[in-house]
Amino acid sequence: TIMNLREIVKAPSTLSLITTYRCTARCPNCCFQCNPQRKEQMEIDKMKEYIKEAKIAYPQLKVLVLTGGECMIYRTSIANVINYASKKYNLFVRIVTNGFWATSFENSLNVLQCLIDAGLNEINFSTGDEHQLFIPIENIRNGILASVDIGLKPLVNIESNDYKKFTSKYFIKDNTMFKLIRENKLDIINGLWIPFKTISNDLKNDENLKITYNHQPCDNLFNTISIDPNHRMLACCGLTAKFVNFLDIGDVDKVPIKDLYENQFKDFIKIWLYVDGPYKILEFILQYIKFDIAMYNKLHDCQICAAILKNKQFLNVLQLNYKKVYANIMFKYLIKIKSYENK
Repeated sequence: TIMNLREIVKAPSTLSLITTYRCTARCPNCCFQCNPQRKEQMEIDKMKEYIKEAKIAYPQLKVLVLTGGECMIYRTSIANVINYASKKYNLFVRIVTNGFWATSFENSLNVLQCLIDAGLNEINFSTGDEHQLFIPIENIRNGILASVDIGLKPLVNIESNDYKKFTSKYFIKDNTMFKLIRENKLDIINGLWIPFKTISNDLKNDENLKITYNHQPCDNLFNTISIDPNHRMLACCGLTAKFVNFLDIGDVDKVPIKDLYENQFKDFIKIWLYVDGPYKILEFILQYIKFDIAMYNKLHDCQICAAILKNKQFLNVLQLNYKKVYANIMFKYLIKIKSYENK
């Protein structure tokens, strides 16, 4: 144990339930590799059990996110869970969906009315080049218009990188959408979408590695209790979380949620990622072994994180030398979590 756990645990603000890996789409670079054939699904009783356990462990928990896969395949169950979370535990509930169900304005309105009656607070739509191979942009438009009409402020998350054809410009060129953005009734964000073959060791040959990222500390860690339909808790909702065993932190049906979540704080590498981010750790490793760091410049932080955590030589360097930075990193970590508490 690195320090007294009580001093360093940062309480989560969000519970994210990955309700299923089944999806109406089959996006080639989906971070969870979801598709219509996947069968994994979280039962209603399990979702309620996780909500209750997480809220008792962390009374300050504020937000429930229901995502997937495509959570709206099971929308009757989702409405039931939304009602439970919002009415019993006063949680702010968000769903993340590809909008496959929003085939018309009227249909969208009917679906959303049921969810709002249950207590839904926010809806996020995912779209972009890969999503639109399966769900047309008209569905997203229907979903947006119905959401605004019914009093929700939708957020659209667009698959983004330098080689995507569909971009946020669509919403600027569409006068109706642009008006909603101007009136602060619609949010658009460019969510990162990465080619997952670059997680392999063959980083140099990917045609898409022409993007330069601004490398940052990892704020994906220590904010969210994330549970998948196989009752595994994930350390983060990062893009590579399912590709790295190190980020699978245990079975919530065998170990209490609180114990699994807090065990992470015994792991110095996670704290180091949170404080400095994976690129800084890579620079530290470079002091001890030689490799071409330039090829990592064009990778997203999630890809760099995966590259470090899947490389035995890198991990060995960290194991042998982490004590040289331990005190400094822990000091910076305590300052960072203190600043969160004071917000």
